[in-house]
Amino acid sequence: LKAEVIDDAVATRPLAARDVCVEMGCFVGYTAIRLGWRFGNQERCWPRFTRVLSTEFDAIHICVARRHLDAARLATTAEDWPGHVPW
Repeated sequence: LKAEVIDDAVATRPLAARDVCVEMGCFVGYTAIRLGWRFGNQERCWPRFTRVLSTEFDAIHICVARRHLDAARLATTAEDWPGHVPW
């Protein structure tokens, strides 16, 4: 179900040349991988341009998410940054 929601959202509004998708709370990287895979297939204006930026507060989750992004070969398309986004 979550994958379908993500795919529908991406299909509704693809990113423009320099747009970046921001996700607050990466956990283990599932959504970052899904978004990176979808947005990484679009034509890019700049090679190796980060399309998805996820933030995460917990250091363990950052490590796991980065490992998953590396395994999916999306480390240049999606990034997981440590930190908290204030509301």
